[in-house]
Amino acid sequence: MSLTQAWKHALSTFTGSSDLAGQPRNAGNTHVHNGDGFLHSTRAWSTLSKHITPTQPGQCRYYAHDSATFSLNDDARGALQYLLELDRHSSSSSKLGLETPSPVLIALCSEYIDSCHASFDAVYSDLANGIDPLQTILISVSSWFHVWLSPFAPGAIFEHLQDGAELLLWMQSRLRSLIDRRLVEALRFQLQLLITSSLADGTSAAHPALGTLESVGLTSVALSLLTDVVNNEISRKVRAVVDVQDVQDQDEVLSTEEAARPVLKRWLDDEIKPRYSAIREICTMEAMLDTIHSGIDRDEISDEATWESRLDFQLDKTLCFTRAEQLFDLVALYPDSIGGLEDLKASLASTGERVMVSSRLLASLRSRLLHPGAHTRDIIQMYVHMVRALRSVDASGIVLSRVVSPLRRYLRARKDTVPVIVSSMLGDDPNFTLLKDELEQADEAERAADEQAAAATHSTGGAAGSRRRRRPRRSLQARKTRKAANGRGSGGALSDSDSSDEDWGDPDWVPKPVEAGRAYRQTRSKDIITMLISIFDDRSGFISALEKSMADQLIKVRGYRAMNEYRNNMVLKKRFGERNMGRCDVMLGDVTDSRRIDAEVHSRLVKEHQKQQAQPKHIDQQQAQEEAAVRGMVNKLHPLIVSRQFWPDIVTTAASDTPAGGGGSSVSASNGVAGTAGTGPSQFTLPAMFRSALDRYGSSYRQTKAMRRLEWLPQLGSLEMEVELDSGESVAVDCTLLQASVLELISRVEPVPPSQDRIVTLTAVMDHLNLQLEKDARDSLQFWAHVGILDPLPIQDTFAVRSSLPIEASST
Repeated sequence: MSLTQAWKHALSTFTGSSDLAGQPRNAGNTHVHNGDGFLHSTRAWSTLSKHITPTQPGQCRYYAHDSATFSLNDDARGALQYLLELDRHSSSSSKLGLETPSPVLIALCSEYIDSCHASFDAVYSDLANGIDPLQTILISVSSWFHVWLSPFAPGAIFEHLQDGAELLLWMQSRLRSLIDRRLVEALRFQLQLLITSSLADGTSAAHPALGTLESVGLTSVALSLLTDVVNNEISRKVRAVVDVQDVQDQDEVLSTEEAARPVLKRWLDDEIKPRYSAIREICTMEAMLDTIHSGIDRDEISDEATWESRLDFQLDKTLCFTRAEQLFDLVALYPDSIGGLEDLKASLASTGERVMVSSRLLASLRSRLLHPGAHTRDIIQMYVHMVRALRSVDASGIVLSRVVSPLRRYLRARKDTVPVIVSSMLGDDPNFTLLKDELEQADEAERAADEQAAAATHSTGGAAGSRRRRRPRRSLQARKTRKAANGRGSGGALSDSDSSDEDWGDPDWVPKPVEAGRAYRQTRSKDIITMLISIFDDRSGFISALEKSMADQLIKVRGYRAMNEYRNNMVLKKRFGERNMGRCDVMLGDVTDSRRIDAEVHSRLVKEHQKQQAQPKHIDQQQAQEEAAVRGMVNKLHPLIVSRQFWPDIVTTAASDTPAGGGGSSVSASNGVAGTAGTGPSQFTLPAMFRSALDRYGSSYRQTKAMRRLEWLPQLGSLEMEVELDSGESVAVDCTLLQASVLELISRVEPVPPSQDRIVTLTAVMDHLNLQLEKDARDSLQFWAHVGILDPLPIQDTFAVRSSLPIEASST
């Protein structure tokens, strides 16, 4: 029966009440008696309607607070019986089904619900706008809902009507629309206290306010706030433990490189999840018992299988974001930061935030590394560490491929990138041997693979074993030949997005991932050296830098001991091919030839000296001392004789530090001067004694090698000597030939009266040695001042010769 039909039926019942009084229905008295019946019916309706009018919970007359049930007083009960009796004797009631609710009750229920709608906002305002705390307000609202819904309870007036659930849904919906920010924040604060303390282990009796949330329809609001509070606490905990932000007393702070995920996971499982489960159970307990009556969808709260995984995901997501911010430092600290990288690896596998991680790292690289203030050595070291670290973090290679391209472009634009790479590969810089170690590891891995393949061949035997031979490493020359054959690589520079490096014979080939960067194919190489070299489009420039670095190392060699350089050259041949390392082979051959020629020259000089001894000449004492000094210099002279057609511009590369070693050495070019003056020390005039020693050695060389002569390069020479002062003290030094020439000049300085001090000036050194640059002379004087031979004077570029070493120098 519709509501309209119910009202019509109720009205006809009121107007036909004379039948109930036993009066005859005739035309003369129908109006009177019907009027009296209508009056009685109206009074009964009015009495009953006033009694069940919804008001403040404590003022509702139809609710018995002592028994917490719906109740009618005598007048209301009599009025209800009167109206139901009228309905029962109504002539139209026979047309209704036996199980159809009374139209009177339907109409009365409709009026009650309308009154609830009209009074709801006013009642809520009285309850919520006071100064009561949140717990009191929630309990009052729950009691209010219970009172207003009591007419629909079992045994109440509207027991058999279905409007109670609809009224509850409306009241809950209206309440959610009226909840203001103050109450929401108060509820959030209470939930936060429960999450961050051990009080959540209690029951609903300990927190009665939470048990009322379901009845007033705030379960979804509370669960949403609870999830938000827990997520915030998880985020705060991660930042406190990993990044030392918002630290509280109970937090265990770890260093950046330590693994934090096990600690955080244990905290989440042991503390947060039990508290979350306890609070959630209290908030949803009644809803789980009767979801239809409460009006809450079961799917909204029945998430037992997902809420734990959502908390785990929140932990991994926050950890992933935090570690992504620290990734630059983690890469720089590699391999000491493996613990932190393991955190990122696990969280990245859970969240899949590879694009975010690469974006954060790329931003850090651009702000902290890819700028003119960073050393190229640091950038290359970061590149190598980044390749290793990101491969351990992300096996798919997506993160590495998205961040490596800007780094490769920046290194390609730097002028000193090739020399720094070569220097590191050959071990020129003792503080940066990263690439040399990488070469040695690759060589050891290759030997191990060869041994394993040989063992496999021996165990299987015959052709079956030969098929297991390892594919040789592709050299630079082989790569060029292959590209030329394929018609690729000869049409200009290769970009990072070029796909010509794909191995078409790789049976494990897979398509490029959608999220991968342009340099994905280049980053798949397992060889870091190959990745570095592939930065450059012009491979010939890289080989030239290798040759210059090899020349610098060979110039520093003492006593022709170049075993390290021979070993490095063998490794580089495997890497770049023998054809590309041909010049280095010639330079190493010059070292071997120089040792043999030097032995022959010294043997000839010994024989000449013996002949002179057999035919003595009369010379004065000074000449004899000079002759002995020159002969001593010649005996210590061991030049490196180079073939100038195969060596790089060695004069230009002569700006290296003073080398250490045994014996004296110099550099000479066979059949001509190797190069012209460049950025190294300028050419100068040797002291007479030095020139005599070189001339004597050169004369003996011409006799040993007919039709050849030596052109000396004194600016590249170095020697090891012991300096004795007037006090009898001595000091051993390694110096360049220019510094030794300055010392020879110092030894001939005469005392200046009246102080009798021996004074050396910058101008005097430049004049005597014909130096072109003041820097060369000043550096040499500063060197001897640092040794303790000279003492700087207040006058600029003026020094006094010391007769004894200072205390600091003598003690060392």
